Amino acid sequence: MVRKFRHVGDLQQVTTAITTNTCKTYAAKEAVCIAEGVAAAGLDISPKSTVISSKPTAARAVAADLVRAGITVTWKVSSEDLGIAYSAGVRRNQKALPPRAQKADRGVSRARAVATVGAKAKRRWSTGIGKRAHFGREVQGATPSAIHADRQRAAASLLSPGKFSCVATLLAWHFNVDMDPFISAPMKQLQLWFQLLYGATARQRLTMATAWRRAAAEVAVPKLNWRKVTCPCSATIAVVSAAGWIPESAVKWFTPEKDHVANRLATKPGARNGVKTCFRATLLELLWKEAAKHNLGNGLGTGPPSFKPAKSVAAWLARHGHPPPTAGPPSRCDGCPLP
Repeated sequence: MVRKFRHVGDLQQVTTAITTNTCKTYAAKEAVCIAEGVAAAGLDISPKSTVISSKPTAARAVAADLVRAGITVTWKVSSEDLGIAYSAGVRRNQKALPPRAQKADRGVSRARAVATVGAKAKRRWSTGIGKRAHFGREVQGATPSAIHADRQRAAASLLSPGKFSCVATLLAWHFNVDMDPFISAPMKQLQLWFQLLYGATARQRLTMATAWRRAAAEVAVPKLNWRKVTCPCSATIAVVSAAGWIPESAVKWFTPEKDHVANRLATKPGARNGVKTCFRATLLELLWKEAAKHNLGNGLGTGPPSFKPAKSVAAWLARHGHPPPTAGPPSRCDGCPLP
């Protein structure tokens, strides 16, 4: 018996331009080149392929050109792709996110049920549940309320998180601090922007710089407004501004201290790692300052705590048949009280 497997993958093409006619021309040419490459690889293009645009007339024109070239596509004003409802920058549309959040909630319930049998069930948050909850949010950015909900789900996925536990300390104890949605969500947003920037040509970077200026005037001036966030560009501006950084342009960002330029991606492509490290340090500082507001969070504002002594005690108790009363730190440890 011969088994045949069919694999399905998604491919996204994004075209930006100053004028509508230029956008239509380049979008059609690039789509034809992509279709030829797909055909040369022996793959088939799905008839469900969709063209969307901030101007319906442009989407209709591009779809007509592709049909004449023998490529079956349709055009729509809004389309749900990869689990995200978006409208090509027309408005903020997140209708597909609540169902995904409900799936994550069900995954949390299953993880808690499995945790009664094995403690390793907590890994489900880092390997599946968390990724499912956050999947695709970089398209329009993860709002502070969405990040807060993800942090609560991560804490709830543990069998015995403790009473009135500090979420920051709890997640850092059981997982890695980088798995905290407070850190992971903004870092994923930066990663998406870097991919778009490094994958663009010189002309496309000029277009992205123009789009950045227009988005910054709506999103970050005079104050941060998440309702105006409709695309990865404006989402990156919102995330960087929320961390206290100053995104002067698409390729130049300043740290909160304003003492040096944090990002010059246009001239130094290797600066990406340095910018990510610096931005992560800023997020960690904000995370532990927020955790210091907890009723037992004295001292957390000075930096991340060390769990090595507490974990050594927990391991010793477990070896001698006296496990800690909960899955968290076995004492009053850095703002994480236990019952």
